Amino acid sequence: MSFQNHEFHDETIVASLNVKQLRELLSEALSNNVQKASVEEKHYVYGLRGIQTLLNCSHTQAQRYKDGILKEAIMQNGRKIVVDADKALQLFNGSKNKCFLLFTTQTTTSLCFFAHSEQESEAEEPLEEKPLEEKPQNEDEEEPIYVGMLKIQRINAAISAAKRLPEPRDLFRGLWNEGEIDCLFSDSNVGKSILALQIGEHIAATQQPILYCDFEMSDKQLEKRCSYNTSTHIFPNNFYRCTINANNMRGGDFESNLLTDIEVAALKLGIKIIIIDNLTYMCSDAEKGDSAGILMRKLMMLKQKYGWSLLVIAHTPKRDEKSPILPSHLAGSKKIFNFFDSIFALGRSCKGDDYRYLKQLKVRSSEIQYGEDNVLILQMVKATDGNLYYIFHGTETEDAQLSYPQARNYSPEDIERVIQLRSQGNSYRDIENTLEGISRSTAQRIWTEHTSRQ
Repeated sequence: MSFQNHEFHDETIVASLNVKQLRELLSEALSNNVQKASVEEKHYVYGLRGIQTLLNCSHTQAQRYKDGILKEAIMQNGRKIVVDADKALQLFNGSKNKCFLLFTTQTTTSLCFFAHSEQESEAEEPLEEKPLEEKPQNEDEEEPIYVGMLKIQRINAAISAAKRLPEPRDLFRGLWNEGEIDCLFSDSNVGKSILALQIGEHIAATQQPILYCDFEMSDKQLEKRCSYNTSTHIFPNNFYRCTINANNMRGGDFESNLLTDIEVAALKLGIKIIIIDNLTYMCSDAEKGDSAGILMRKLMMLKQKYGWSLLVIAHTPKRDEKSPILPSHLAGSKKIFNFFDSIFALGRSCKGDDYRYLKQLKVRSSEIQYGEDNVLILQMVKATDGNLYYIFHGTETEDAQLSYPQARNYSPEDIERVIQLRSQGNSYRDIENTLEGISRSTAQRIWTEHTSRQ
């Protein structure tokens, strides 16, 4: 009796089987169990961290994948996310998550098209070349590729994505925009902290919470600056101020600890706009620039990570107040100037002890509005409640704010050309672009002197 044609039941007596039948029966049972186990065995990862590890992506990208292409592979066990790893990889590899990369060899540089894959054999295959002008479908909807700290995407996709973002808000008179890390600097005792407080109050009054990191004034100094007799200036409730708690100092790198505490405090309060007064306190070697550069890189990482807007108050070594304010007057400027999105400076005006002027030295998001021929004029006043603040008086040339006007080295030919162009209706900007060596302020000064003699 063959084994294949014989039916066995649970009641069949094992003793009635011969050795061959018993061996074949056991072999078939073992084979069925192995096949069943291989079919039913699944691999799982858990939570967003599991997706990060599985797909080698960032936390943010893992969140996007969870809510998008991996949705069919996600199960919820209470509050815990359970991911079918095999199905997730299948969905991921089947998606159109591709990117152009620059591939360089010793002799040629070509643009190659590749897709993410977990299989080493596919990674080792030659990359398929695509013509540069060939445009894949739905490239604007592609997810970026993350490689370590790098985010990679087509430049057209980046521009398209940026167009869908809201325009940055103007935080203060076109000098500081949302999402920027900017710098305000001046010489000592000019009044930059007064202006910083005024900027903070202006932002808080627009219902945006702000954190003012005050490493300059004690509580009593602040009280005296903002009160008079029995009156005290009242700031908006969402204007927060932090100072150093000397009783809770800890060992290690002071600057790193301080920056970490600022980060934690801002996240706890839900604040995305921060003023740091000032750079020197956070970086004792700011004058040298090397340490300041390290600090600025850390601040830039915070800006990019959280979308924060930061204004850093800095100072300048003693400068000749008869001369215009220059980028080189920012302490440590050679190392840190390029890190800032915008830089503006506060200078004394010869109009009086209470007069100042603001000059823009760098702007990334637009053109400079308040350059040497169009600086903002400020006057410091004290309110009845004791608060010190500035009122604005329009714009003038920087030259008019200096103790001694700059030397007038223009020739008779320059004077004649300026008068001629201005008489023809050209603007001062047009004259500056037309005549080499003649700035807008110089052209304005020549024309003013010419008209005053008529």
